[in-house]
Amino acid sequence: IGLKGKKKLEALFDSGSGGNHVRLILSDGVSIEDLGFVKYRSFRKIGTGDNRLIKAEIIAFPKILIDGVTIEKVEMDVIKSLPEDVILGRNLMQRIGINLNFKKEQIEWEKS
Repeated sequence: IGLKGKKKLEALFDSGSGGNHVRLILSDGVSIEDLGFVKYRSFRKIGTGDNRLIKAEIIAFPKILIDGVTIEKVEMDVIKSLPEDVILGRNLMQRIGINLNFKKEQIEWEKS
């Protein structure tokens, strides 16, 4: 991800989250501001897993690369206290054809 530089990240696929989220400062100390993104200058309230509402800034990475597939204009909510560097939600998974098979504990991806 990133406009200014490239950064490889591990992401949590979260079927319980509709949106995508990114931590402001990544676990290795790099700020997402150093990577470059499109800032919308707007905020929205996000429900957390522990039933709190928090205010998150909305940004977009022009493109991200997942397992060799490029996805353009990926919106993310910036959450300072996020437990993972990146959380990808079900809306993005549906958009790119990722299915979580809970019975087999597998990720199934129909790459187009």
